[in-house]
Amino acid sequence: SNRIDYWGLGMLVTGIAALQIMFDKGQEDDWFGSHFIVTLAVIAVVCLTVFVIWELRSKDPIVRFRLLKYRTFAVGVGLSAAMGIVLFGSTVLLPLFMQEMLGFPAVTAGEWNTPRGLATMAFMPIAGILISRRWDMRKMLFLGTLTAAAGLFGFSLLDLSAGPWSFVLPEAIMGLGFSFIFVPLATITVDPIPAEQMGYATSIIALMRNIGGGLGISAVTTLLARREQVHQDQLAAHITTFNPLLAPLLHELHQRMAQFGVSFTGAGRHALQILYDLVLKQAALLSYIDAFRFLTILFVMVAPLVWLMRKPVHDTD
Repeated sequence: SNRIDYWGLGMLVTGIAALQIMFDKGQEDDWFGSHFIVTLAVIAVVCLTVFVIWELRSKDPIVRFRLLKYRTFAVGVGLSAAMGIVLFGSTVLLPLFMQEMLGFPAVTAGEWNTPRGLATMAFMPIAGILISRRWDMRKMLFLGTLTAAAGLFGFSLLDLSAGPWSFVLPEAIMGLGFSFIFVPLATITVDPIPAEQMGYATSIIALMRNIGGGLGISAVTTLLARREQVHQDQLAAHITTFNPLLAPLLHELHQRMAQFGVSFTGAGRHALQILYDLVLKQAALLSYIDAFRFLTILFVMVAPLVWLMRKPVHDTD
C-alpha cells in the first residue's frame, strides 16, 4: 500500500520535537521547575504513547513496533540507545573538560579528541577479520563494551594537572572498544529480521540511537551542574576555623598578597577570594569525574544484556 499514515507521522514528529526541545532546554530552565518543560514533557509522553498504540493497531504503520517481538532485535535497540547516550555524552564532556577545566583553546581541544576516532578506524578492520573467521560476535560486543567503559573510567582519573597527552591512552582504549561494538552490534541486531522488514528495523535503531544521544547530552550537562553544587557545599563545609589545615593556608596566601603591596584588609579579602576560587574549581573537577563515572557504570551495566541476544544464524557452525 502507498497510503501514508499522516496521523502517525504527525504524532511522531510532534512527540520527538517536544522531547528534543525538552532535552535541549531542560537544564537551562531548571527542568520540571519550569511550566514550559512540564508542558513539553506532557506533549511528548501523550503523543508518543498514542503513537505507539496507533502504530500497533494500524494496517500500514510507519514504524513497525511488532519487530520488537524478536528478543535479539529488542536488546540490540536498547544497546543502540545506550551507545547513543555514552557516545554523545562523552563527545560533549571531553571538549568541555579540556576547555573549561584545563584552559585548552577550542582548536587544541578538537585536535586532542581525534585519537578516539583514529583508534576506532585502525581497529575496525581487525573486528571485520575476526567476524569473517566466525568469532562469536556477542563476545566481541561484550568485550568491546567493557573496553570502552575502561577508557571512560580512565578520563575520571585525570586531574587539573592533566596535559593533552594525558587523554591519548583513555581515548585510544575507548576507540578500540567502539571498533568492536559498531559492526557486531549492527550485524547481530538485524540478524533475525526478515529481509522485507529490514528498512523498518534500521529506522527504529536510528531513532533510538538519536533519542539516546539527546538524552546523553542533557544527562551529562544536568549531572555536571547538579553535582557541582553538591561538591561545592561539601567542600565549603570544611572551610571553618576548626579545620587545622585552613589557618596556615590562609596565612600563606595573606603573606603573599602583602608582598605585592596589598593592604592588610585587602590581603585577607584576596586570600579568601583565592580560596573560594579553588573550591569552585575542585567542585567542578569532581562533577566531571562523576559524569565520566556515570557513563562508565551505564556501559558496564548494559554489557551483560549482550548474552540475551541469540547467536547470528550465519555465525553458527
